[in-house]
Amino acid sequence: MKKNKLLGVKATARWRIAGWILLTTVVMVLVLILTARSIFIRQVHVDANAAIMQEAEEFTAFASEALDPRTRQPFVSITDLMEVYLKRQTPDRGEAFIAVTLTDVLVVDNAPQDAGERMAANREMLNKLINDPKPSGIIETADGPMRWGKSVVQGDSGRKGAMLYTQFLRHDIEEVQQNMRILFGMMFGALLLVLLIAWVAAGRILAPIHRFARLSDGIDAFNLDTRLPEDQDDELSRLARSINKMLDRLNSAHLEQNHVLYEVQAQAKEQAANLQQIRKHLPEGEVQTQMFDEVAGKMHSLSHNLDLLLESGKNDFLHDRETRLDSFAVKLAEQLKKRYPEHQWEVAERSDAAAHMDAKHVFTAMMHLADNAAKHTQAGEAIRIGTSVRRPQHGGSMASFWIVNPGMPLSNDEAQNVFEPMRPYERRGDWNGPQMGIGLAVVKAVAHAHGGYAWVESDIENGTAFGIDIPLAHAASAAEEKEVREAAIAAMQQEQ
Repeated sequence: MKKNKLLGVKATARWRIAGWILLTTVVMVLVLILTARSIFIRQVHVDANAAIMQEAEEFTAFASEALDPRTRQPFVSITDLMEVYLKRQTPDRGEAFIAVTLTDVLVVDNAPQDAGERMAANREMLNKLINDPKPSGIIETADGPMRWGKSVVQGDSGRKGAMLYTQFLRHDIEEVQQNMRILFGMMFGALLLVLLIAWVAAGRILAPIHRFARLSDGIDAFNLDTRLPEDQDDELSRLARSINKMLDRLNSAHLEQNHVLYEVQAQAKEQAANLQQIRKHLPEGEVQTQMFDEVAGKMHSLSHNLDLLLESGKNDFLHDRETRLDSFAVKLAEQLKKRYPEHQWEVAERSDAAAHMDAKHVFTAMMHLADNAAKHTQAGEAIRIGTSVRRPQHGGSMASFWIVNPGMPLSNDEAQNVFEPMRPYERRGDWNGPQMGIGLAVVKAVAHAHGGYAWVESDIENGTAFGIDIPLAHAASAAEEKEVREAAIAAMQQEQ
C-alpha cells in the first residue's frame, strides 16, 4: 500500500473515504453559507432601498397636500414644511432624515452612535448629495456603508429645499456576519459528526476487505486450502468466488508439481539403493567403486534436498529453540574447516544475541551457501562467515547469517536473479548469469519457513555475500494463524 501521509496520518483507504466525504460536505456547506451570506446582505440593501422609496413617496404626498397647522393654508416656508414633517416621523433603527434648506439643517436620527447627526453636520457631504444628479445611491462613510435617497421641494417664494433619507447599514450587516459565524460554528460541529459517521461507515464497508486481507495472508505456496465465504450475491461474494476459482487452479497445479517432486524423490531413493546394492559386489579400490560412491552420494543428497523442499511448507517442519548466534557461528566454522580443509574459514563477526529458530535446518542452509562459496573460490583463499543482528526501519530485529567469498562480483541483474526461479527463456540458455539450483532453493525455503528471506550482496571491495535473515522473535505458530483465519471467516459469515 502506498504510504502517503496527510497531516501526519497514514493515508489508508478508511481515511481516504472519510476524507472525501468530509471534503465534499465542507465544500457544500461553505457554498451554502457563502450563498446565504450574499443573499442576506443583498436583502439588507433591498430593504433599505425599499424604506427610502417609501419615505420619499410619503414626503412627496405630504408636501403636495399638507397645510400649515397655524394658518390652515398651504405652507409658505420650506423650513416650516420640513419641520412639521419631521416631527411626525419616527425613524426605524439605522434611519436618519435630514432636511436641508439654504439656511437650516434639521435632522431626526435613529442611527447607531448618532451617525445621522454627524452626517447632518457635514455640510460639504450634504451639498454633494443634494447636487448629485442621481436620486439615490450608496456611499462609504466613517460609520460604514450608507444608502441614501432625496426629494427636492420648491416653495411659493422660489426657495428650494431637500429631504435626505439615509439608511446606515453597518449594524444590519454585522448582524448578518454574526449569524454567519453562528452557522459556521454549527457547521464545524456538524462536520465533526459527519467525520465520525464517515469513519464508522468506512470501517463497516471495509471490514470484509480487511478480513479478505487477513485470510489472504494465510495463503502461500504450501497452503492453498483457505477459501473465502461466498454465501451471498453481493459484490464481495462475487469477488470471493473469483478468488476461490483462482485458488482452485493454483492448488491443482501445486498438487501436480508436488506429485512430480515426490515421484522424483522416490526414484532418487530407489536408484541410490540400487547403486548401493551394486556397490557391494564390486571390489574395493577400483575406479568404478569411487564413481558409484560419488553418484550414490549425489542421489542421497538430491533426495534429502527434495525432502526439505517438500516438507518446508508444513506446520511441523520447524522445531524452534533458542540458539546463541555466536555459538552457532563457531560450530559452523569448525564443520566447514573439516569439510573443506583446502579453504580458510574465518569467523568475521559473532553476535551475542539469541534467536528462536530451527538450528538444524539453518545449519543445513548455511552448508549449502558454504558449498556454493567453495566452488567459486580458489584453494587457499579466505572465506568469511558471520552472524549479526539487523534492525530494519520497519519490523522487528532480524538475525542475519552470511558467508562472504572473494572473487568476481555479480552485477545488479545477476544478484537480483540468484534467488529467483528460472524462466522459460533462461532454461533455453539465453541467460548466462547465476541461477538458483536446488541448494539455493533449500536456502530460500528454510528462510521463508522461519518468516525471513534469503539475500545476496556483491561488490568489488567486499566480494560476494550470501545470507539469510530470520526474525529474532518467535513468530506466531501455524495453529495460531489458523485460528485467526477461522475467526475471520466466521465473522464474515455472521456479517453476511
